[in-house]
Amino acid sequence: MRKPAIDSGNGAVRRFIDAAREYTDVLEADESISHRELIRQVLPLPLSLYSAALELPDVEPEPDAPTEYEIDSKDQFYRGVIKKLGGELAYQKVFEPFDPDDWKVVVGTLADDLSDVYLAVKPGLLSLDDLSNASLATVWRWRFNFEIHWGRHAASAIHAIHSFLFGLGAQE
Repeated sequence: MRKPAIDSGNGAVRRFIDAAREYTDVLEADESISHRELIRQVLPLPLSLYSAALELPDVEPEPDAPTEYEIDSKDQFYRGVIKKLGGELAYQKVFEPFDPDDWKVVVGTLADDLSDVYLAVKPGLLSLDDLSNASLATVWRWRFNFEIHWGRHAASAIHAIHSFLFGLGAQE
C-alpha cells in the first residue's frame, strides 16, 4: 500500500529538501580544507535550512507511519564533525532567554549543534520515496523536530559561527 505523500514539487517541501541535501552534503564531504574555511562554507547552510523549515506545510502523519531510517554511526559522525572543525568549539549561551528564573549560562558546542541538525534531517532524506515524494510522516517529523529540537541547534550554530568568524573567534 502506498503511503500518503507530498509531491516534492511542492515549493516549500522542495526548498527544504534542497537545503537539507546541501547541508548534509557539506558535512559529509571529505575535503581537505582549513577548519576556518569549512566554518565559512557552513555559515549559510543552517540559515537556509532554518528558513526552509519555517515554510514546511503543517501536516499530520498517517496513523501507521513507519519509523524513519536510523543513522547507525551517530557517535562516529559526531567525532568526524569535531575533526573537521578542529575541535568541538565550545561557546556560552543562555538556554531559555525568556525565562527569568533560568538565566544560567550553559555551554554548547558547534560540533554538537551541526551534528544534531544533520541527525534530525538526514533520516528523512534517506526515506524519500524515489526522490520525488516525501511522506506526510517525514514532513511532519522535519517540522515538529524543528520546532522542538533542531531549530534551536541551527539558531545556536548560526550565532556561534558568526561569533567565530566575525567576533572574538576571528582573533584566533
